[in-house]
Amino acid sequence: MLDTCYWIALAENPEKRVEFERLASREDIEVWFSYGNFIDLAQAAEQDEMSEIIASTVDVYVPAMDYEGDDYMTTDDPLGLIPEEMVRQHAAAETVDFGEMKTLRYIFRISDWSAEAHYEEMVQTARGINDEFGFNNTLAATFLDEIEEDGDQAFLHEHELDILEYVRKVVEVYRVDMMQEEENIDSNNVADMEICAQAILTECDVLLIESKWKNLGLVDKVLSRLEGEQVEVEVQDDLDAFLAGQTVVEQVDQLGEE
Repeated sequence: MLDTCYWIALAENPEKRVEFERLASREDIEVWFSYGNFIDLAQAAEQDEMSEIIASTVDVYVPAMDYEGDDYMTTDDPLGLIPEEMVRQHAAAETVDFGEMKTLRYIFRISDWSAEAHYEEMVQTARGINDEFGFNNTLAATFLDEIEEDGDQAFLHEHELDILEYVRKVVEVYRVDMMQEEENIDSNNVADMEICAQAILTECDVLLIESKWKNLGLVDKVLSRLEGEQVEVEVQDDLDAFLAGQTVVEQVDQLGEE
């Protein structure tokens, strides 16, 4: 799974694009595209070229999640990225003969995603709690319905929570905890949180993410809280190093077959 900045880098660098497309064509590699990527690219100027690259390399699309329960959905149809059922049905009728690339271009053009006011308000509330009471109390505040009281004490049994909701909220609270004093969370940050959460929930092998998230250890911190879960996600922040590393692996595999 790739952060959106790396998808854009492929559009801007033909050599990297050719190398990535070659690797993506291998049977042992699956490229997953997150709803967080869709949030970002719905506002990007590179939509047409990106649609061509995505259609030629992506194996699995991860739609928007309601973050309830323990199961997530995936699809090989880019229309699954549209969260509203009525809009998705209309788009399906309009794109019935389009093919994957043209369908992607269509859904990018009709989408106008932005960080909603209620989400921004919720982030600010969490930030206020975190500043005054710390991370654990902020996390507990996001699960008020699951808190159990015993006399004067309150308990949050994290291991009993639905995994989808838990991971998404832990990502969010860690992100709030990492905010600088004058920093605000915008739609790009929301997209990054979606990508990180979906990478963890889908247990993807490698996540290419911006250096700041890798350096802050956002994904690793969330993974460390998943008691009893054997989830490992390798976090990288260098597209060139990733492509070179995969090429080396491929060469070694070829030597072993000779």
